[in-house]
Amino acid sequence: MRHRQFMSQVARYGGFTHDLEAEFAVRVVFTVLRESLPDADAHALAHELPNGLSDVLRSNSYKGPRTLFELRDRVAVLEGVRPGFAVEHLQAVLRAIRDIVPPEALLHLRRNLPLELATELDESPIMPPPPRSWRSAQSGPRDSHVMPISSGRPWSSHPISESRLVPGQANSVVVSDDPHADTKLSSSRGLTQERTGRALASGKPSAR
Repeated sequence: MRHRQFMSQVARYGGFTHDLEAEFAVRVVFTVLRESLPDADAHALAHELPNGLSDVLRSNSYKGPRTLFELRDRVAVLEGVRPGFAVEHLQAVLRAIRDIVPPEALLHLRRNLPLELATELDESPIMPPPPRSWRSAQSGPRDSHVMPISSGRPWSSHPISESRLVPGQANSVVVSDDPHADTKLSSSRGLTQERTGRALASGKPSAR
């Protein structure tokens, strides 16, 4: 059962569409990992793996530490894939190992991997839930701190369509029923100078 679970995880992480492709990639990656693991670490890790996978770690020999690029190129040659796919397959297998091997046993593998691959053995981060969209927020109860754009002013319950102008001052034309009466010919009683007695026609001798 653990073998089937492991292969299912590898297929999910690596995007494999066929079981045979996943099986072949796993055996290649385990072969390459074994070459970079000292015997004691390889055997300790093999003890935690399901049958059919652990035999690869027990049967091969240690070749010495390797960089990410050396591991990548070795997988690419043995599997017959491009270097980019080789890195993806390395990552997929390491993540599947992380899922079934206890953390203390992962130390045997982690300390022999380049940092770029060792991080694949870290605990999978828990992603925060996505924020509520504006549309979903509007479909539920209205937040008291969110005001629609139709509000006339902050915290107002009246939309713009119902807003009213603020009344003007007492003598302002804003509050007049006929704001242009002073200058319309039909209702004017003369120019302002004539009404106040300061026009030339109404002047008297010695008038200012």
